[in-house]
Amino acid sequence: MKNRGEDAELRVIKTLFSKRNDEECIFSWFGIRSKIELRNPVNLEKIDDEAKIIKASSRCKADIVIDFVSTGKRIFPSIKSLDGNSPAIVNHTPRHHSQWSVLLDLNEGLLLDSIIQRMNETKTTEDVHVHNLNLSDDEEVVLHKVIRYFVFEGTGCGVSHCPADSVLYTKGGDVVNFFPDKDAYVTHIFDKLVLSMRDKSMPSITNDKYTLCEPWVYYNEKSGKHKGSLHIRVLMNP
Repeated sequence: MKNRGEDAELRVIKTLFSKRNDEECIFSWFGIRSKIELRNPVNLEKIDDEAKIIKASSRCKADIVIDFVSTGKRIFPSIKSLDGNSPAIVNHTPRHHSQWSVLLDLNEGLLLDSIIQRMNETKTTEDVHVHNLNLSDDEEVVLHKVIRYFVFEGTGCGVSHCPADSVLYTKGGDVVNFFPDKDAYVTHIFDKLVLSMRDKSMPSITNDKYTLCEPWVYYNEKSGKHKGSLHIRVLMNP
């Protein structure tokens, strides 16, 4: 069964397909006066029939590939829906994932440890708004890097099979905003970030990987669970 976000992705891709020859409509959305062609991000196969529109693989950060016929430009947007709950940017990712050491150098990793430890020590609710973390300049740079990677490039398991290079907002099946620049988009959403630690995807305490997770783990007395999976959502608005 598709969730609300997946349904919204498919609806807006169908809208793009139905308007693919409407140059004025395409210009209003993307600032390029052109017809478009859509491609599957998994294999870059051209979508020439609405029946071929399917949910992109979870290993793809781009939800669709768009070719602008008049210019030859190709974009790889990640689709974010304004219809449902706040979407996850970092989805239940513990510290033992090897991609953390690829993404962050030793000092950056220690800064992220510090952010999470401070969050665990001071929070009074499950969710902590980024404003309440009082981040230093260096910590903001590290968190910006983390968000940029998870929005556009990959997951804790590794780099995406098809990275994204832009973000498209949708509501009610329509395109409502388009962000062509990665860093500008991260800056746009940074003040809307909500961080939390979850138990989902955590290794068991007896698992050797748990030791690698410990700097992020806190014990939730109410639930009786050890929580150490980083989860970051963005509060959405156009």
